Amino acid sequence: MITVRSAVRPIVATLGLAVLTGCYNYIPVERPSPGTTVRVHVPLRSAVQASNAPTETLSVEGVVVSDGDSLIVATKNRREFGAFREVVEVDTLRVARSGISFIEQQVFSKRKTYGMAALATAGAAGLVAALVNAAGGQRGDGPPGNTGPGAQIRVRPIFQGILGLIGR
Repeated sequence: MITVRSAVRPIVATLGLAVLTGCYNYIPVERPSPGTTVRVHVPLRSAVQASNAPTETLSVEGVVVSDGDSLIVATKNRREFGAFREVVEVDTLRVARSGISFIEQQVFSKRKTYGMAALATAGAAGLVAALVNAAGGQRGDGPPGNTGPGAQIRVRPIFQGILGLIGR
């Protein structure tokens, strides 16, 4: 048997991980400093293009290596070939300044991070409340002198079922 108290620890660990990962915004910049993560938008040129249509762009995300007459960005792309083969391509791209539409820099967003943490905390609290309610923890502790472990519920089959649904 897994008690509700021991089931809370993985939930708290997951919430801590969610808070540490954070959320980000992208803001436009002219000259990004080396080491920052950026998204570079480069216009696509085509022989057939409508005169009234907006220019389409291709975006490339990576870490700035250097910035001068051309912007040098280190990128990583993950590609899957079939069900069991995955390749990570690491490349350094050089883009001339004249060929860049605009550059966006990735910055940490406290507002999005706090919002995500609040949603995750509310979800975890709801899950714990549902588990306690399902285990009968709201009916009291029982007769005087009862020093048992409190509300208990089998959580492992629930988590195994959830992991089975997502293919793990």
